[in-house]
Amino acid sequence: MAEEELVLITDASPRRFASIREMRNRTILVFRHGCAYRARFEEWLRHEGVVPDKIIEFGTLDGIVGCVAAGLGISLLPRSVAEKHANDHQIRQYGIPERFGKVETVFIYRKDDYIATPLRKLIDMIQDESSAT
Repeated sequence: MAEEELVLITDASPRRFASIREMRNRTILVFRHGCAYRARFEEWLRHEGVVPDKIIEFGTLDGIVGCVAAGLGISLLPRSVAEKHANDHQIRQYGIPERFGKVETVFIYRKDDYIATPLRKLIDMIQDESSAT
Protein backbone atom coordinates (compact mmCIF):
# COMPACT_ATOMS: atom_id res chain seq x y z
CA MET A 1 0.00 0.00 0.00
CA ALA A 2 1.24 3.48 -0.84
CA GLU A 3 -0.18 6.91 -0.06
CA GLU A 4 -0.25 9.45 -2.87
CA GLU A 5 -0.69 13.20 -2.59
CA LEU A 6 -3.22 14.59 -5.06
CA VAL A 7 -3.05 18.00 -6.72
CA LEU A 8 -5.41 19.96 -8.93
CA ILE A 9 -3.98 20.53 -12.40
CA THR A 10 -4.91 23.26 -14.88
CA ASP A 11 -3.41 24.56 -18.10
CA ALA A 12 -0.26 26.67 -17.79
CA SER A 13 -1.95 30.02 -18.43
CA PRO A 14 -0.96 32.80 -16.00
CA ARG A 15 -4.42 33.09 -14.44
CA ARG A 16 -4.63 31.70 -10.94
CA PHE A 17 -7.53 30.70 -8.76
CA ALA A 18 -8.18 30.88 -5.05
CA SER A 19 -11.01 28.36 -4.73
CA ILE A 20 -12.40 25.32 -6.53
CA ARG A 21 -15.67 27.27 -6.78
CA GLU A 22 -13.97 29.39 -9.43
CA MET A 23 -13.80 26.24 -11.55
CA ARG A 24 -17.59 25.79 -11.83
CA ASN A 25 -17.66 26.24 -15.59
CA ARG A 26 -14.58 24.16 -16.34
CA THR A 27 -14.75 20.66 -17.82
CA ILE A 28 -13.60 17.91 -15.48
CA LEU A 29 -11.19 15.39 -17.03
CA VAL A 30 -11.11 12.06 -15.18
CA PHE A 31 -10.71 8.31 -15.45
CA ARG A 32 -13.76 6.03 -15.57
CA HIS A 33 -15.88 5.30 -12.48
CA GLY A 34 -13.98 3.16 -9.99
CA CYS A 35 -10.83 5.31 -10.05
CA ALA A 36 -9.77 6.53 -6.59
CA TYR A 37 -8.59 9.88 -8.01
CA ARG A 38 -11.97 10.50 -9.61
CA ALA A 39 -13.83 9.49 -6.45
CA ARG A 40 -11.75 11.89 -4.35
CA PHE A 41 -12.22 14.71 -6.91
CA GLU A 42 -15.99 14.20 -6.98
CA GLU A 43 -16.09 14.07 -3.17
CA TRP A 44 -14.25 17.40 -2.99
CA LEU A 45 -16.50 19.00 -5.60
CA ARG A 46 -19.66 17.81 -3.77
CA HIS A 47 -18.31 19.15 -0.49
CA GLU A 48 -17.75 22.56 -2.10
CA GLY A 49 -21.15 22.54 -3.83
CA VAL A 50 -19.58 22.54 -7.29
CA VAL A 51 -21.46 20.71 -10.03
CA PRO A 52 -19.30 20.47 -13.14
CA ASP A 53 -20.93 21.38 -16.45
CA LYS A 54 -19.17 18.59 -18.29
CA ILE A 55 -17.18 15.47 -17.40
CA ILE A 56 -14.95 13.72 -19.95
CA GLU A 57 -13.57 10.26 -19.19
CA PHE A 58 -10.14 9.03 -20.30
CA GLY A 59 -8.27 5.76 -20.21
CA THR A 60 -4.73 7.12 -19.81
CA LEU A 61 -2.80 9.63 -17.72
CA ASP A 62 -1.18 11.01 -20.87
CA GLY A 63 -4.61 11.71 -22.34
CA ILE A 64 -5.73 13.62 -19.26
CA VAL A 65 -2.50 15.60 -18.91
CA GLY A 66 -2.43 16.42 -22.64
CA CYS A 67 -5.99 17.71 -22.63
CA VAL A 68 -5.43 19.72 -19.45
CA ALA A 69 -2.30 21.26 -21.03
CA ALA A 70 -4.36 22.14 -24.12
CA GLY A 71 -6.84 24.03 -21.92
CA LEU A 72 -9.74 21.59 -22.33
CA GLY A 73 -10.37 21.15 -18.62
CA ILE A 74 -8.98 20.45 -15.15
CA SER A 75 -8.16 17.28 -13.27
CA LEU A 76 -6.97 15.83 -9.98
CA LEU A 77 -3.88 13.62 -10.22
CA PRO A 78 -0.99 12.48 -8.01
CA ARG A 79 1.71 15.07 -7.44
CA SER A 80 4.28 12.53 -8.68
CA VAL A 81 2.59 12.58 -12.10
CA ALA A 82 1.84 16.30 -12.23
CA GLU A 83 5.24 17.55 -11.06
CA LYS A 84 7.20 16.64 -14.19
CA HIS A 85 4.64 18.30 -16.46
CA ALA A 86 4.46 21.36 -14.20
CA ASN A 87 8.27 21.63 -14.20
CA ASP A 88 8.14 21.53 -18.02
CA HIS A 89 5.59 24.41 -17.87
CA GLN A 90 2.91 22.34 -19.61
CA ILE A 91 0.46 22.62 -16.69
CA ARG A 92 0.03 24.28 -13.29
CA GLN A 93 -0.50 22.29 -10.13
CA TYR A 94 -2.27 23.45 -6.98
CA GLY A 95 -2.41 21.92 -3.54
CA ILE A 96 -5.87 20.97 -2.35
CA PRO A 97 -7.42 20.69 1.12
CA GLU A 98 -5.70 17.96 3.12
CA ARG A 99 -9.00 16.17 3.69
CA PHE A 100 -9.19 15.39 -0.05
CA GLY A 101 -5.49 15.47 -0.90
CA LYS A 102 -4.43 11.93 -0.01
CA VAL A 103 -5.36 8.60 -1.49
CA GLU A 104 -4.08 5.12 -0.68
CA THR A 105 -3.11 2.91 -3.57
CA VAL A 106 -3.29 -0.81 -2.96
CA PHE A 107 -1.56 -3.35 -5.15
CA ILE A 108 -3.14 -6.82 -5.06
CA TYR A 109 -1.56 -9.97 -6.45
CA ARG A 110 -1.60 -13.71 -5.79
CA LYS A 111 1.43 -14.83 -3.81
CA ASP A 112 0.95 -18.45 -4.90
CA ASP A 113 1.07 -17.63 -8.62
CA TYR A 114 4.06 -17.04 -10.90
CA ILE A 115 5.36 -13.49 -10.69
CA ALA A 116 7.49 -12.23 -13.57
CA THR A 117 10.76 -10.52 -12.64
CA PRO A 118 9.62 -6.98 -13.67
CA LEU A 119 6.49 -7.36 -11.54
CA ARG A 120 8.55 -8.67 -8.61
CA LYS A 121 10.85 -5.64 -8.89
CA LEU A 122 7.84 -3.30 -8.92
CA ILE A 123 6.39 -4.98 -5.82
CA ASP A 124 9.75 -4.75 -4.02
CA MET A 125 10.11 -1.09 -5.00
CA ILE A 126 6.62 -0.26 -3.69
CA GLN A 127 7.27 -2.11 -0.44
CA ASP A 128 10.62 -0.34 0.02
CA GLU A 129 9.01 3.05 -0.65
CA SER A 130 6.17 2.45 1.83
CA SER A 131 8.49 1.25 4.58
CA ALA A 132 10.71 4.35 4.08
CA THR A 133 7.84 6.76 4.82
